[in-house]
Amino acid sequence: MSSISQIADTVKAGPGASKVTMVAGAMIILGAILSFAGFKSDAAGDTGFAISWLWGMSFIFISCMGCFFFVVLHHITGAVWSVVIRRIPELFMKQMWVVFILFMMYIVFSTYGTDHPLYHWIHPPADDAILEAKAGWLNWKSFILRGIGGLFALMAFAFKFVGSSVDQDNKRPCVQTTLGLRKLSLWAMPCFALCITFLGIDWIKSLEPHWFSTMYGVYIFGGAVVTGMSIIALVTIWLRSTGRMGDNIVTGDHLYSLGAYMFAFTVFWTYIAFSQFMLIWYGNISEETIYYQMRGWAMGSKDTNQGWYCLTCGLVIIRFIIPFLMLLSRKAKMSPKVLVTAAIIIIFGQIVDIYWMIMPNLFPESPQLPIWLLGPMVLATGLVLFGVGKMIAKEKMVPVGDPLFEKSVNFHL
Repeated sequence: MSSISQIADTVKAGPGASKVTMVAGAMIILGAILSFAGFKSDAAGDTGFAISWLWGMSFIFISCMGCFFFVVLHHITGAVWSVVIRRIPELFMKQMWVVFILFMMYIVFSTYGTDHPLYHWIHPPADDAILEAKAGWLNWKSFILRGIGGLFALMAFAFKFVGSSVDQDNKRPCVQTTLGLRKLSLWAMPCFALCITFLGIDWIKSLEPHWFSTMYGVYIFGGAVVTGMSIIALVTIWLRSTGRMGDNIVTGDHLYSLGAYMFAFTVFWTYIAFSQFMLIWYGNISEETIYYQMRGWAMGSKDTNQGWYCLTCGLVIIRFIIPFLMLLSRKAKMSPKVLVTAAIIIIFGQIVDIYWMIMPNLFPESPQLPIWLLGPMVLATGLVLFGVGKMIAKEKMVPVGDPLFEKSVNFHL
């Protein structure tokens, strides 16, 4: 077997990045054109374009947060198996700057047309006791401050983790860097928990401020982690196939561990989603059931909104049944083809899930997908891929300077 130094020398920086940046550039141009068309479209109305922007921004935020969680969890636990693939989630956690830019623009779009702002609580009715009681939290100044403060904190942690990891490649092996990042992760994890909960509630849940749920933050968390794991699996398999991750560094055992995470958090997301629905259905309180009624679930009545009901049932199939069955066996978790297919389905399911959470406010009668609605989603994804492509061009895709690199290469189940 080749020595670790010889294996590390097979990891090259540069090749393969041009394709990513070309695709990203095309997506940015297309997304900008569609976004401009949506902004000018009469069909978008005062809030339609803002909701479409929220759709794209939320998907990128949730995806980057899933990768952020993976990196921080890796350092807290001192995991060995994940060292060889750690650079992949680092690629995406560093793109938190894209979310910050999207959020600053969203502040403008969500108040466009001051008579009909996106969030009802910005100008609450005088006789609304619920919104009056929530005014201490749901007010425009604190909304902006929480968003800016939370994203700044996340960006600071992301740049520190990624910068230290990249610098470590030139100081190999550097135990002090690893220990420092482990200590830092003890602060980063609470920051992650607070930001994904409060920003998810602020940006998405507060579209329906009269609805109550104590499980919403965990629901967002479950979706973020399984999406992040799917992105990591997808990019890892692609980079491995191009030779960007060296020779025989990422093995079937590493892929199995990724597949196990995807499977576990698919089940976890389903458990949280069902628990939330079951408790609301069982309690049958009007302030809570309205959320599922808007999405086609009649809660005992025969009058269903067929369009949203079908999408709700389809979400269960896409986000649980298909990936659960695909990743159930050990052999499937080690198969690159199965993992790629399952990852694409899970990522698509996350996009549909965010649509399901926010679009009944724009299309209460039935789900719709006008072409302009995709503009911000395509634009935001293109910006992230552009940043990822630039990093792929500059850095090695395996953290060869980590003192646990050798153990990770030799990892076996």
